[in-house]
Amino acid sequence: IFLTYANLLARRGHDVTILVRSRNTIRRNIANFLQIGKPTWIHNFRPKTIRTSEWKNHDFSSYEALIATSVSTALFLKDATKGFSGRKYYLVQHDEGLYHEERNRADEALRSPLKKIVVSSWLKEVVKSHDFRNPLLLLNSTDLELFHPLPREPHKEIRILLLHHSYEWKGTKEGIKIVRELKKQYPDIR
Repeated sequence: IFLTYANLLARRGHDVTILVRSRNTIRRNIANFLQIGKPTWIHNFRPKTIRTSEWKNHDFSSYEALIATSVSTALFLKDATKGFSGRKYYLVQHDEGLYHEERNRADEALRSPLKKIVVSSWLKEVVKSHDFRNPLLLLNSTDLELFHPLPREPHKEIRILLLHHSYEWKGTKEGIKIVRELKKQYPDIR
């Protein structure tokens, strides 16, 4: 989603750069020189992409704003860019302390002085429990250029699409139970 937001900002005329950590020197230099490796699933991706061996090696002085998109980038912005005079944000897309990151690091990022932007109301509450400032709520929307109905023959049966995930809190078991109950009443459900 952050790549979509970056592309939309670039389309509006903002100078947007995506900074990617890439430790392989040969790949990094080739990608930077040829400007390759941009997301192919976003048509006409406009932001500049720069690969660097370490974020600390990049000069941030000309930027107006920096946006972290993970615990590691939020902690980097908090600690390594103290002289930066622009605005700093943390786009919180999940509570990474649940499984992606150590809980104490995730909590430190949520307590950081970066202005928080959250993508759901439940994340807004998580952030508020760590940071006294009210985060900005920016709900993810559906990109209709990427997701749109295709022409097809109409179906008479009801079809249900259900997320499958191994994390219990995602509710896959509950969803399957609900579909089974519905199939008892409506056997034609697919």
